[in-house]
Amino acid sequence: ATAVEDLCSACLLSLALSEDAIPTEVAGDLPGAGSRRGTHPGVAGRTLSPIGTGVVAPAWAMPAELLRQAARRLRLAAVGVALGFAVSIVINNLIEATGWHAFTHLAYKNVLHAVMVGVSAAMVWFTHSVRMVPARLLRVSLGYEVAVALAISLGDHMEPISTDVTLTSISWLCVWIVIFPLVVPASPRWALVAGLAAASTWPLAYFVGRALGNPEAPLHVLLMNSLEAYVAAALAMFSTIVIRRLQELGCYQLVEKLDHGGMGEIWRARHRM
Repeated sequence: ATAVEDLCSACLLSLALSEDAIPTEVAGDLPGAGSRRGTHPGVAGRTLSPIGTGVVAPAWAMPAELLRQAARRLRLAAVGVALGFAVSIVINNLIEATGWHAFTHLAYKNVLHAVMVGVSAAMVWFTHSVRMVPARLLRVSLGYEVAVALAISLGDHMEPISTDVTLTSISWLCVWIVIFPLVVPASPRWALVAGLAAASTWPLAYFVGRALGNPEAPLHVLLMNSLEAYVAAALAMFSTIVIRRLQELGCYQLVEKLDHGGMGEIWRARHRM
């Protein structure tokens, strides 16, 4: 005899369609089952329980199909970042040569941008040639996010901060923090850690600029310019949560796309409990 306890219809359907072995446990005397147990000697009663419940997945767990698409998007983003830094080297040196503007630390800026061109080129090769498991892809991509954020912040502080107005402009750092979760979605926990780390590179780079000889900025100017990066991190969390919700179907989280056909798609899913 088989007893089903405390399971919703969706859980039962998942168990029926699962190719994995159904976890079982020996049940005690079931109400009204005494006579039937006698007719099937040697067959113990079983109690079904939902598969995948209890211990949650690792913090970096994301649907494998989504991460495969993210690898392609990360490769394209790295190409764009490499081109952006390469073009900035050419433009900055042309501006310096024509005398339109004199940069304070042009040589340092050229070296920094050249390094990021190399890092981005390495990221393109890595995502194209190396077969990565989802966890490694996520760690590499979030590390790349922080590395690019640090480069942008250091570039901002190669020139002294303008003290004429409290907030002169929106840094490219904010743009990078906001759009990166759309390139490589992560779990909210890891997206928050990466966003805060990327935002913190701006005040860190300020002290690097001070070491290079930049004048001290007023406290209110420094706070306002630092705050914009943390606001961008909060906006990035909003997009992360929205993407996360799109991966859920009822009480299940979509894990991996198995197949598709004319009538729909087949996904492997994990119970959220």
